[in-house]
Amino acid sequence: MARIEGGVTWGNVLSIGATLVTVTLAYATLQAGMLEGQRETRRIELQAQQATQELRISHEKQLTDIRADLVAHRRSIQQLEISDARNSERFEALSRSIEELKSGQRETLELLREISSGRASP
Repeated sequence: MARIEGGVTWGNVLSIGATLVTVTLAYATLQAGMLEGQRETRRIELQAQQATQELRISHEKQLTDIRADLVAHRRSIQQLEISDARNSERFEALSRSIEELKSGQRETLELLREISSGRASP
């Protein structure tokens, strides 16, 4: 092999050149891989954001439905309370009427007893 001044050989120059080409190719491959990794990361982040948004919308819809059901149940309970109050009033009036009937029957029974025993004064 031919010698260049300073003791550097053509073999050394070729070896350094091959190393530089290899390092450059490795760096370029690494950069391409990093770019692909960044793209993949962005894609995954976008999918995660979309899934989170869809989940949030689904939960908000469920909450809206639950609130609507709660309002409907409250109205039903109020109607039942009103109906119960009306029924209570009716039963109380009915109870008073029955008590009046009982009282009238007692008076009638008492009069009949007096008549049958001969104590009645006409």
